[in-house]
Amino acid sequence: MDLDEIKVCGLCEVIVDEITDHPCTEGYGHIYIDDNYYFYPVLDFPSLSADEDWSLSFKS
Repeated sequence: MDLDEIKVCGLCEVIVDEITDHPCTEGYGHIYIDDNYYFYPVLDFPSLSADEDWSLSFKS
């Protein structure tokens, strides 16, 4: 694994080799990867304007 590209799940903080094999990404159509190689699953919204108020909730 290249240390410059360590991929970390932004939800559970686990370092992974393959993002697509990680359980936190199951069922999501898109993955967002930030500049620090943290990745986050993204919900598919058919139409969501930038001024709509929405939030995500996660089960603990």
